[in-house]
Amino acid sequence: MNANRSAIVGYAMIAAFAVVRVASTARVFSATFDEPMHLACGLDWLYGRPYTAQPDNPPLARIAAALPFALARSAIPGPSLDNVSRGNAILYAGDYRENVARARAGNLLFLLAGIFAVGRWSERRFGRGAGLASAALFAWLPAVRAHAGLATTDMAATAAFAVALLALDRWRDDPTRARGAALGASAAAGTLSKFSFVPFFGIAVAAAIVADRKRPSFRFLVLPAGVAALAIWAGYRFEAGTLAGADPRAPTFASLAVPAFARPASVWGARHLPVPAPMFFAGAAELGAENVQGHPGFLFGKIRDHGCWYYFPAAVFFKTPIPFLLLAAAGAAAAIRKGGRAREAALLPVAMLASMLPASIDIGVRHALPMFVPLSAIAGAGLVAMAKRPDARVVAAILVAWMAVRTEAAHPDYLPWFNEAAGAHPERILQDSNLDWGQDYLRLAETIDREHIRRCAVFFSGTVVLQKHLSDPRAELRPASSGDRSPGWYAVPEGVLAMDADARDGAYAWLDDYAFRRIGASIRLYHVPR
Repeated sequence: MNANRSAIVGYAMIAAFAVVRVASTARVFSATFDEPMHLACGLDWLYGRPYTAQPDNPPLARIAAALPFALARSAIPGPSLDNVSRGNAILYAGDYRENVARARAGNLLFLLAGIFAVGRWSERRFGRGAGLASAALFAWLPAVRAHAGLATTDMAATAAFAVALLALDRWRDDPTRARGAALGASAAAGTLSKFSFVPFFGIAVAAAIVADRKRPSFRFLVLPAGVAALAIWAGYRFEAGTLAGADPRAPTFASLAVPAFARPASVWGARHLPVPAPMFFAGAAELGAENVQGHPGFLFGKIRDHGCWYYFPAAVFFKTPIPFLLLAAAGAAAAIRKGGRAREAALLPVAMLASMLPASIDIGVRHALPMFVPLSAIAGAGLVAMAKRPDARVVAAILVAWMAVRTEAAHPDYLPWFNEAAGAHPERILQDSNLDWGQDYLRLAETIDREHIRRCAVFFSGTVVLQKHLSDPRAELRPASSGDRSPGWYAVPEGVLAMDADARDGAYAWLDDYAFRRIGASIRLYHVPR
Protein backbone atom coordinates (compact mmCIF):
# COMPACT_ATOMS: atom_id res chain seq x y z
CA MET A 1 0.00 0.00 0.00
CA ASN A 2 1.50 3.36 -1.01
CA ALA A 3 1.82 6.28 1.40
CA ASN A 4 -1.09 8.23 -0.07
CA ARG A 5 -3.46 5.28 0.18
CA SER A 6 -2.30 4.60 3.73
CA ALA A 7 -3.10 8.20 4.67
CA ILE A 8 -6.58 7.93 3.16
CA VAL A 9 -7.19 4.75 5.14
CA GLY A 10 -5.95 6.51 8.27
CA TYR A 11 -8.30 9.45 7.76
CA ALA A 12 -11.18 7.08 7.07
CA MET A 13 -10.56 5.14 10.27
CA ILE A 14 -10.36 8.32 12.35
CA ALA A 15 -13.56 9.66 10.80
CA ALA A 16 -15.45 6.37 11.10
CA PHE A 17 -14.64 6.02 14.80
CA ALA A 18 -15.68 9.60 15.53
CA VAL A 19 -18.93 9.29 13.57
CA VAL A 20 -19.87 6.08 15.38
CA ARG A 21 -19.21 7.64 18.77
CA VAL A 22 -21.14 10.81 17.96
CA ALA A 23 -24.04 9.00 16.30
CA SER A 24 -24.49 6.84 19.40
CA THR A 25 -25.37 9.95 21.42
CA ALA A 26 -28.19 11.11 19.16
CA ARG A 27 -30.99 9.24 20.97
CA VAL A 28 -29.68 9.85 24.47
CA PHE A 29 -30.38 13.54 24.81
CA SER A 30 -33.51 15.62 24.56
CA ALA A 31 -33.51 18.44 22.06
CA THR A 32 -31.49 21.41 23.28
CA PHE A 33 -32.86 24.94 23.35
CA ASP A 34 -32.00 25.81 19.73
CA GLU A 35 -32.69 22.55 17.91
CA PRO A 36 -36.48 22.76 17.45
CA MET A 37 -36.10 26.33 16.18
CA HIS A 38 -33.41 25.33 13.67
CA LEU A 39 -35.56 22.45 12.45
CA ALA A 40 -38.62 24.64 11.91
CA CYS A 41 -36.60 27.32 10.09
CA GLY A 42 -34.95 24.69 7.88
CA LEU A 43 -38.33 23.35 6.83
CA ASP A 44 -39.50 26.90 6.12
CA TRP A 45 -36.65 27.23 3.63
CA LEU A 46 -37.22 23.82 2.04
CA TYR A 47 -40.96 24.43 1.69
CA GLY A 48 -40.40 27.83 0.08
CA ARG A 49 -41.77 29.86 2.98
CA PRO A 50 -40.33 33.30 3.84
CA TYR A 51 -37.10 32.90 5.74
CA THR A 52 -38.02 35.44 8.42
CA ALA A 53 -38.03 33.27 11.57
CA GLN A 54 -34.75 33.81 13.46
CA PRO A 55 -32.85 35.03 10.36
CA ASP A 56 -29.77 35.78 12.49
CA ASN A 57 -28.73 32.25 11.55
CA PRO A 58 -28.21 31.51 7.82
CA PRO A 59 -29.98 28.46 6.36
CA LEU A 60 -27.39 25.81 5.39
CA ALA A 61 -27.08 23.82 8.63
CA ARG A 62 -30.81 24.17 9.22
CA ILE A 63 -31.51 22.73 5.80
CA ALA A 64 -29.31 19.72 6.63
CA ALA A 65 -31.33 19.12 9.81
CA ALA A 66 -34.69 19.53 8.11
CA LEU A 67 -34.00 17.61 4.89
CA PRO A 68 -35.07 14.15 6.18
CA PHE A 69 -38.41 15.63 7.26
CA ALA A 70 -38.91 17.47 3.99
CA LEU A 71 -38.28 14.25 2.06
CA ALA A 72 -40.94 12.60 4.22
CA ARG A 73 -43.24 15.59 3.58
CA SER A 74 -43.62 16.28 7.29
CA ALA A 75 -46.20 18.92 8.12
CA ILE A 76 -45.02 22.13 9.74
CA PRO A 77 -47.26 24.60 11.61
CA GLY A 78 -47.57 28.16 10.42
CA PRO A 79 -46.13 31.31 12.00
CA SER A 80 -48.92 31.62 14.59
CA LEU A 81 -46.82 29.46 16.93
CA ASP A 82 -43.39 30.34 18.28
CA ASN A 83 -40.43 28.62 16.64
CA VAL A 84 -39.83 26.14 19.47
CA SER A 85 -43.46 25.01 19.36
CA ARG A 86 -43.28 24.68 15.59
CA GLY A 87 -40.15 22.55 15.84
CA ASN A 88 -41.64 20.44 18.61
CA ALA A 89 -44.71 19.78 16.51
CA ILE A 90 -42.39 18.10 13.99
CA LEU A 91 -40.36 16.21 16.59
CA TYR A 92 -43.45 14.88 18.36
CA ALA A 93 -45.12 13.73 15.14
CA GLY A 94 -44.04 10.13 15.72
CA ASP A 95 -41.20 8.73 17.80
CA TYR A 96 -39.50 11.70 19.48
CA ARG A 97 -36.10 10.06 19.94
CA GLU A 98 -35.98 8.87 16.34
CA ASN A 99 -37.01 12.27 15.03
CA VAL A 100 -34.37 14.04 17.11
CA ALA A 101 -31.76 11.57 15.80
CA ARG A 102 -32.90 12.19 12.20
CA ALA A 103 -32.49 15.94 12.66
CA ARG A 104 -29.02 15.46 14.11
CA ALA A 105 -27.81 13.11 11.37
CA GLY A 106 -27.01 15.93 8.97
CA ASN A 107 -24.24 17.22 11.20
CA LEU A 108 -22.39 13.91 10.86
CA LEU A 109 -21.62 14.91 7.27
CA PHE A 110 -20.13 18.17 8.51
CA LEU A 111 -18.09 16.23 11.08
CA LEU A 112 -16.66 14.06 8.30
CA ALA A 113 -15.83 17.08 6.17
CA GLY A 114 -14.21 18.81 9.13
CA ILE A 115 -11.99 15.86 10.03
CA PHE A 116 -10.70 15.40 6.47
CA ALA A 117 -10.21 19.13 5.88
CA VAL A 118 -8.36 19.65 9.17
CA GLY A 119 -6.05 16.76 8.33
CA ARG A 120 -5.35 17.86 4.78
CA TRP A 121 -4.77 21.51 5.77
CA SER A 122 -2.37 20.44 8.52
CA GLU A 123 -0.68 18.03 6.11
CA ARG A 124 0.04 20.86 3.68
CA ARG A 125 1.55 22.96 6.46
CA PHE A 126 3.36 20.38 8.57
CA GLY A 127 3.54 17.06 6.70
CA ARG A 128 1.51 13.86 6.39
CA GLY A 129 2.15 12.59 9.90
CA ALA A 130 0.99 15.87 11.37
CA GLY A 131 -2.11 15.74 9.17
CA LEU A 132 -3.20 12.39 10.57
CA ALA A 133 -2.37 13.47 14.12
CA SER A 134 -4.32 16.71 13.68
CA ALA A 135 -7.37 14.91 12.32
CA ALA A 136 -7.34 12.47 15.25
CA LEU A 137 -6.93 15.22 17.85
CA PHE A 138 -9.71 17.28 16.27
CA ALA A 139 -12.02 14.24 16.29
CA TRP A 140 -11.21 13.62 19.97
CA LEU A 141 -12.12 17.11 21.15
CA PRO A 142 -15.19 16.91 23.42
CA ALA A 143 -16.51 20.24 22.12
CA VAL A 144 -16.32 18.98 18.53
CA ARG A 145 -18.10 15.73 19.38
CA ALA A 146 -20.72 17.56 21.40
CA HIS A 147 -21.76 19.97 18.68
CA ALA A 148 -21.38 17.43 15.88
CA GLY A 149 -24.10 15.47 17.68
CA LEU A 150 -26.69 18.26 17.72
CA ALA A 151 -28.93 19.79 15.05
CA THR A 152 -27.33 23.22 15.39
CA THR A 153 -25.16 25.47 13.26
CA ASP A 154 -21.77 25.36 15.00
CA MET A 155 -20.36 22.16 13.50
CA ALA A 156 -21.34 23.21 10.00
CA ALA A 157 -19.53 26.54 10.37
CA THR A 158 -16.46 24.80 11.80
CA ALA A 159 -16.28 22.24 9.01
CA ALA A 160 -16.81 24.93 6.39
CA PHE A 161 -14.01 26.97 7.94
CA ALA A 162 -11.65 23.99 7.68
CA VAL A 163 -12.67 23.35 4.05
CA ALA A 164 -12.29 27.04 3.20
CA LEU A 165 -8.79 27.18 4.72
CA LEU A 166 -7.81 24.16 2.63
CA ALA A 167 -9.29 25.74 -0.50
CA LEU A 168 -7.48 29.00 0.22
CA ASP A 169 -4.15 27.20 0.56
CA ARG A 170 -4.67 25.30 -2.70
CA TRP A 171 -5.62 28.49 -4.52
CA ARG A 172 -2.60 30.34 -3.15
CA ASP A 173 -0.34 27.61 -4.55
CA ASP A 174 -1.97 27.65 -7.97
CA PRO A 175 -4.70 30.28 -8.59
CA THR A 176 -6.51 28.46 -11.38
CA ARG A 177 -10.15 29.13 -12.21
CA ALA A 178 -11.22 25.78 -10.80
CA ARG A 179 -9.47 26.43 -7.51
CA GLY A 180 -10.83 29.96 -7.40
CA ALA A 181 -14.35 28.64 -7.86
CA ALA A 182 -13.76 26.04 -5.13
CA LEU A 183 -12.53 28.77 -2.79
CA GLY A 184 -15.62 30.88 -3.48
CA ALA A 185 -17.97 27.92 -2.99
CA SER A 186 -16.36 26.96 0.32
CA ALA A 187 -16.50 30.56 1.56
CA ALA A 188 -20.18 30.69 0.63
CA ALA A 189 -20.85 27.44 2.50
CA GLY A 190 -19.29 28.91 5.61
CA THR A 191 -21.20 32.16 5.30
CA LEU A 192 -24.44 30.24 4.80
CA SER A 193 -23.70 28.25 7.96
CA LYS A 194 -23.04 31.02 10.47
CA PHE A 195 -22.39 34.75 10.21
CA SER A 196 -19.35 34.50 12.51
CA PHE A 197 -17.60 32.60 9.71
CA VAL A 198 -17.12 35.89 7.87
CA PRO A 199 -14.77 37.60 10.35
CA PHE A 200 -12.94 34.35 11.09
CA PHE A 201 -12.27 33.61 7.45
CA GLY A 202 -11.58 37.28 6.80
CA ILE A 203 -8.70 37.04 9.29
CA ALA A 204 -7.31 34.03 7.40
CA VAL A 205 -7.58 35.82 4.05
CA ALA A 206 -5.96 38.96 5.44
CA ALA A 207 -3.08 36.91 6.84
CA ALA A 208 -2.63 35.24 3.45
CA ILE A 209 -2.61 38.60 1.65
CA VAL A 210 0.06 39.94 4.00
CA ALA A 211 2.15 36.78 3.67
CA ASP A 212 1.84 36.73 -0.14
CA ARG A 213 2.04 40.48 -0.73
CA LYS A 214 4.89 40.06 -3.20
CA ARG A 215 2.89 37.65 -5.34
CA PRO A 216 0.30 38.80 -7.90
CA SER A 217 -2.27 36.08 -7.25
CA PHE A 218 -4.58 38.14 -5.03
CA ARG A 219 -5.51 40.45 -7.87
CA PHE A 220 -7.59 37.50 -9.04
CA LEU A 221 -9.75 37.44 -5.91
CA VAL A 222 -12.62 38.68 -8.05
CA LEU A 223 -13.38 35.13 -9.24
CA PRO A 224 -13.75 33.47 -5.82
CA ALA A 225 -15.54 36.57 -4.51
CA GLY A 226 -17.99 36.44 -7.41
CA VAL A 227 -18.63 32.72 -6.98
CA ALA A 228 -19.16 33.23 -3.24
CA ALA A 229 -21.62 36.09 -3.80
CA LEU A 230 -23.60 34.08 -6.34
CA ALA A 231 -23.70 30.98 -4.11
CA ILE A 232 -24.83 33.01 -1.09
CA TRP A 233 -27.56 34.57 -3.21
CA ALA A 234 -28.61 31.07 -4.27
CA GLY A 235 -28.73 30.12 -0.59
CA TYR A 236 -31.38 32.79 -0.20
CA ARG A 237 -33.26 31.52 -3.28
CA PHE A 238 -32.18 34.42 -5.53
CA GLU A 239 -34.55 36.80 -3.79
CA ALA A 240 -34.08 40.55 -4.22
CA GLY A 241 -35.62 43.66 -2.72
CA THR A 242 -35.29 45.97 0.24
CA LEU A 243 -34.50 44.74 3.74
CA ALA A 244 -37.74 46.27 5.03
CA GLY A 245 -39.70 44.50 2.32
CA ALA A 246 -38.19 41.17 3.32
CA ASP A 247 -38.52 41.75 7.08
CA PRO A 248 -40.38 44.78 8.53
CA ARG A 249 -38.10 44.64 11.60
CA ALA A 250 -34.96 45.19 9.52
CA PRO A 251 -34.83 49.02 9.75
CA THR A 252 -34.94 48.79 13.54
CA PHE A 253 -32.19 46.20 13.60
CA ALA A 254 -30.15 48.21 11.10
CA SER A 255 -30.36 51.30 13.29
CA LEU A 256 -29.26 49.39 16.39
CA ALA A 257 -26.38 47.60 14.69
CA VAL A 258 -24.43 50.72 13.66
CA PRO A 259 -22.98 53.77 15.47
CA ALA A 260 -25.33 56.70 16.07
CA PHE A 261 -23.91 58.86 13.27
CA ALA A 262 -24.67 56.14 10.68
CA ARG A 263 -28.22 55.34 11.81
CA PRO A 264 -30.15 57.64 9.44
CA ALA A 265 -28.31 56.27 6.42
CA SER A 266 -28.67 52.70 7.69
CA VAL A 267 -32.42 53.04 8.18
CA TRP A 268 -32.85 54.74 4.80
CA GLY A 269 -30.91 51.97 3.11
CA ALA A 270 -32.94 49.27 4.83
CA ARG A 271 -36.18 50.89 3.64
CA HIS A 272 -35.31 52.01 0.14
CA LEU A 273 -32.20 50.29 -1.24
CA PRO A 274 -32.93 47.06 -3.16
CA VAL A 275 -30.28 44.37 -2.74
CA PRO A 276 -29.86 40.71 -3.64
CA ALA A 277 -30.57 38.31 -0.76
CA PRO A 278 -32.20 40.95 1.50
CA MET A 279 -32.78 38.39 4.28
CA PHE A 280 -29.04 37.77 4.42
CA PHE A 281 -28.46 41.42 5.26
CA ALA A 282 -31.53 41.58 7.50
CA GLY A 283 -30.25 38.58 9.45
CA ALA A 284 -26.79 40.12 9.77
CA ALA A 285 -28.40 43.35 11.01
CA GLU A 286 -30.43 41.42 13.58
CA LEU A 287 -27.29 39.68 14.85
CA GLY A 288 -25.49 43.02 15.01
CA ALA A 289 -28.37 44.50 17.00
CA GLU A 290 -28.27 41.56 19.41
CA ASN A 291 -24.56 42.08 19.93
CA VAL A 292 -25.11 45.77 20.72
CA GLN A 293 -28.04 45.09 23.04
CA GLY A 294 -26.17 42.29 24.78
CA HIS A 295 -27.15 38.90 26.12
CA PRO A 296 -26.90 37.51 29.67
CA GLY A 297 -23.70 35.51 29.97
CA PHE A 298 -22.32 33.58 32.94
CA LEU A 299 -18.66 33.44 33.90
CA PHE A 300 -17.09 32.71 37.29
CA GLY A 301 -20.40 33.11 39.12
CA LYS A 302 -21.26 36.50 37.63
CA ILE A 303 -23.88 37.38 35.02
CA ARG A 304 -23.05 40.13 32.56
CA ASP A 305 -25.42 41.44 29.90
CA HIS A 306 -22.71 42.86 27.65
CA GLY A 307 -20.05 40.24 27.79
CA CYS A 308 -16.65 40.07 29.38
CA TRP A 309 -13.46 40.46 27.39
CA TYR A 310 -11.88 37.33 28.88
CA TYR A 311 -14.96 35.12 28.45
CA PHE A 312 -13.72 33.23 25.39
CA PRO A 313 -10.14 32.80 26.63
CA ALA A 314 -11.60 31.26 29.80
CA ALA A 315 -14.14 29.15 27.91
CA VAL A 316 -11.53 27.78 25.51
CA PHE A 317 -9.19 26.99 28.38
CA PHE A 318 -11.68 25.16 30.61
CA LYS A 319 -13.47 23.36 27.76
CA THR A 320 -10.33 22.05 26.04
CA PRO A 321 -8.33 18.99 27.13
CA ILE A 322 -5.15 20.06 28.91
CA PRO A 323 -2.95 17.64 26.90
CA PHE A 324 -4.33 19.16 23.69
CA LEU A 325 -3.37 22.65 24.93
CA LEU A 326 0.11 21.43 25.79
CA LEU A 327 0.56 19.85 22.36
CA ALA A 328 -0.72 23.04 20.71
CA ALA A 329 1.76 25.12 22.71
CA ALA A 330 4.62 22.83 21.66
CA GLY A 331 3.47 22.93 18.04
CA ALA A 332 3.07 26.72 18.06
CA ALA A 333 6.58 27.24 19.39
CA ALA A 334 8.04 25.01 16.67
CA ALA A 335 5.88 26.61 13.96
CA ILE A 336 6.88 30.15 14.91
CA ARG A 337 10.53 29.17 14.73
CA LYS A 338 9.97 27.54 11.34
CA GLY A 339 8.29 30.62 9.87
CA GLY A 340 6.32 30.86 6.63
CA ARG A 341 2.92 29.24 6.52
CA ALA A 342 3.71 27.25 9.63
CA ARG A 343 4.01 30.50 11.58
CA GLU A 344 0.85 31.75 9.90
CA ALA A 345 -1.02 28.68 11.18
CA ALA A 346 0.28 29.22 14.71
CA LEU A 347 -0.81 32.86 14.81
CA LEU A 348 -4.24 32.31 13.26
CA PRO A 349 -6.00 31.00 16.42
CA VAL A 350 -4.51 33.90 18.41
CA ALA A 351 -5.98 36.39 15.94
CA MET A 352 -9.32 34.59 15.96
CA LEU A 353 -9.47 34.64 19.74
CA ALA A 354 -8.57 38.33 19.80
CA SER A 355 -11.46 39.06 17.43
CA MET A 356 -13.89 37.55 19.95
CA LEU A 357 -12.80 39.63 22.95
CA PRO A 358 -15.28 42.49 22.31
CA ALA A 359 -18.26 40.15 21.82
CA SER A 360 -21.41 40.83 23.84
CA ILE A 361 -22.98 37.42 23.24
CA ASP A 362 -21.03 35.17 25.60
CA ILE A 363 -23.07 31.98 25.73
CA GLY A 364 -20.75 29.11 24.87
CA VAL A 365 -17.42 27.86 23.64
CA ARG A 366 -19.33 26.70 20.58
CA HIS A 367 -19.01 30.22 19.18
CA ALA A 368 -15.24 29.71 19.21
CA LEU A 369 -15.41 26.22 17.69
CA PRO A 370 -13.78 27.18 14.34
CA MET A 371 -10.70 28.19 16.30
CA PHE A 372 -10.07 24.50 16.97
CA VAL A 373 -9.30 23.97 13.28
CA PRO A 374 -5.90 25.72 13.33
CA LEU A 375 -5.37 24.70 16.96
CA SER A 376 -5.73 21.04 15.94
CA ALA A 377 -3.24 21.55 13.12
CA ILE A 378 -0.56 22.99 15.37
CA ALA A 379 -1.33 20.42 18.11
CA GLY A 380 -0.80 17.66 15.54
CA ALA A 381 2.47 19.28 14.50
CA GLY A 382 3.50 19.46 18.14
CA LEU A 383 2.72 15.78 18.64
CA VAL A 384 4.81 14.74 15.64
CA ALA A 385 7.69 17.00 16.69
CA MET A 386 7.70 15.45 20.16
CA ALA A 387 7.43 11.91 18.78
CA LYS A 388 10.58 12.49 16.73
CA ARG A 389 12.60 13.31 19.83
CA PRO A 390 13.67 10.25 21.86
CA ASP A 391 13.57 12.27 25.07
CA ALA A 392 9.98 13.43 24.44
CA ARG A 393 8.31 10.31 23.03
CA VAL A 394 7.10 9.05 26.38
CA VAL A 395 5.65 12.45 27.21
CA ALA A 396 3.88 12.56 23.83
CA ALA A 397 2.39 9.10 24.42
CA ILE A 398 1.20 10.13 27.89
CA LEU A 399 -0.48 13.27 26.53
CA VAL A 400 -2.28 11.35 23.79
CA ALA A 401 -3.41 8.64 26.21
CA TRP A 402 -4.56 11.28 28.69
CA MET A 403 -6.68 13.04 26.09
CA ALA A 404 -8.12 9.83 24.64
CA VAL A 405 -9.03 8.33 28.02
CA ARG A 406 -10.65 11.52 29.32
CA THR A 407 -12.68 12.05 26.16
CA GLU A 408 -13.85 8.46 25.85
CA ALA A 409 -14.67 8.30 29.57
CA ALA A 410 -17.02 11.25 29.10
CA HIS A 411 -19.13 9.45 26.50
CA PRO A 412 -21.91 10.37 25.80
CA ASP A 413 -21.70 13.58 27.86
CA TYR A 414 -19.41 15.60 25.64
CA LEU A 415 -21.44 18.81 25.93
CA PRO A 416 -20.96 19.38 29.70
CA TRP A 417 -17.31 18.22 29.65
CA PHE A 418 -14.71 20.36 31.44
CA ASN A 419 -11.02 19.75 31.92
CA GLU A 420 -9.37 19.06 35.27
CA ALA A 421 -8.71 22.74 35.96
CA ALA A 422 -12.44 23.29 36.46
CA GLY A 423 -12.36 21.15 39.60
CA ALA A 424 -15.44 19.61 41.18
CA HIS A 425 -17.78 22.52 40.44
CA PRO A 426 -17.61 23.53 36.77
CA GLU A 427 -21.14 24.93 37.11
CA ARG A 428 -19.57 27.86 38.98
CA ILE A 429 -17.34 28.67 36.00
CA LEU A 430 -19.50 28.45 32.86
CA GLN A 431 -23.14 27.82 32.04
CA ASP A 432 -25.42 28.03 29.00
CA SER A 433 -24.44 25.66 26.18
CA ASN A 434 -21.23 24.83 28.02
CA LEU A 435 -23.10 22.75 30.60
CA ASP A 436 -26.88 22.96 30.70
CA TRP A 437 -28.60 23.36 27.34
CA GLY A 438 -31.74 21.43 28.23
CA GLN A 439 -30.25 18.11 27.12
CA ASP A 440 -31.04 15.82 30.06
CA TYR A 441 -34.85 15.77 30.30
CA LEU A 442 -35.20 12.38 28.65
CA ARG A 443 -32.92 11.00 31.35
CA LEU A 444 -35.06 12.72 33.97
CA ALA A 445 -38.19 11.10 32.54
CA GLU A 446 -36.47 7.71 32.57
CA THR A 447 -35.53 8.19 36.23
CA ILE A 448 -39.06 9.20 37.20
CA ASP A 449 -40.41 6.10 35.46
CA ARG A 450 -37.79 3.69 36.72
CA GLU A 451 -38.09 4.75 40.33
CA HIS A 452 -41.88 5.17 40.28
CA ILE A 453 -41.74 8.77 41.39
CA ARG A 454 -45.38 9.83 41.65
CA ARG A 455 -44.90 13.55 42.22
CA CYS A 456 -42.01 15.79 41.20
CA ALA A 457 -41.59 19.55 41.16
CA VAL A 458 -39.61 20.56 38.08
CA PHE A 459 -37.98 23.92 37.50
CA PHE A 460 -38.16 23.47 33.76
CA SER A 461 -35.73 25.17 31.38
CA GLY A 462 -35.77 23.09 28.21
CA THR A 463 -37.84 22.50 25.09
CA VAL A 464 -39.13 18.98 25.83
CA VAL A 465 -42.78 18.35 26.71
CA LEU A 466 -41.71 16.25 29.67
CA GLN A 467 -45.13 14.76 30.45
CA LYS A 468 -45.16 13.04 27.05
CA HIS A 469 -42.11 10.98 28.02
CA LEU A 470 -43.59 9.44 31.18
CA SER A 471 -45.07 5.97 30.90
CA ASP A 472 -46.75 6.12 34.33
CA PRO A 473 -50.03 8.06 33.97
CA ARG A 474 -50.14 8.53 37.74
CA ALA A 475 -46.93 10.51 37.78
CA GLU A 476 -47.60 14.17 38.45
CA LEU A 477 -45.27 16.95 37.38
CA ARG A 478 -45.71 20.46 38.68
CA PRO A 479 -43.71 23.64 38.24
CA ALA A 480 -41.23 24.28 41.02
CA SER A 481 -42.11 27.26 43.18
CA SER A 482 -39.82 29.27 45.44
CA GLY A 483 -42.43 29.08 48.19
CA ASP A 484 -42.90 25.32 47.99
CA ARG A 485 -41.00 23.35 50.63
CA SER A 486 -43.26 20.35 50.83
CA PRO A 487 -41.88 16.79 50.98
CA GLY A 488 -41.23 15.11 47.68
CA TRP A 489 -38.92 15.27 44.69
CA TYR A 490 -37.43 18.39 43.13
CA ALA A 491 -35.66 18.54 39.77
CA VAL A 492 -33.58 21.70 39.40
CA PRO A 493 -31.29 22.35 36.41
CA GLU A 494 -27.84 23.80 36.98
CA GLY A 495 -28.57 26.64 34.59
CA VAL A 496 -31.56 27.73 36.65
CA LEU A 497 -29.58 27.70 39.89
CA ALA A 498 -26.86 29.77 38.25
CA MET A 499 -28.89 32.31 36.29
CA ASP A 500 -32.46 32.55 37.62
CA ALA A 501 -32.94 35.72 39.67
CA ASP A 502 -34.90 34.01 42.47
CA ALA A 503 -32.36 31.20 42.69
CA ARG A 504 -29.49 33.68 42.88
CA ASP A 505 -31.32 35.45 45.70
CA GLY A 506 -31.38 32.20 47.67
CA ALA A 507 -34.94 31.05 47.01
CA TYR A 508 -33.78 27.44 46.71
CA ALA A 509 -30.94 27.53 49.21
CA TRP A 510 -33.07 25.47 51.58
CA LEU A 511 -32.53 22.49 49.28
CA ASP A 512 -28.85 22.53 50.25
CA ASP A 513 -29.89 20.78 53.46
CA TYR A 514 -30.72 17.68 51.40
CA ALA A 515 -28.60 15.35 49.32
CA PHE A 516 -29.05 15.32 45.57
CA ARG A 517 -27.91 13.23 42.66
CA ARG A 518 -27.25 14.34 39.15
CA ILE A 519 -29.37 13.43 36.18
CA GLY A 520 -26.80 13.50 33.44
CA ALA A 521 -24.58 16.46 34.22
CA SER A 522 -27.13 19.26 34.20
CA ILE A 523 -30.05 18.45 36.54
CA ARG A 524 -30.03 18.05 40.30
CA LEU A 525 -32.68 15.68 41.68
CA TYR A 526 -33.43 16.27 45.35
CA HIS A 527 -35.60 14.17 47.65
CA VAL A 528 -37.19 15.96 50.62
CA PRO A 529 -38.42 13.31 53.07
CA ARG A 530 -41.56 13.58 55.11
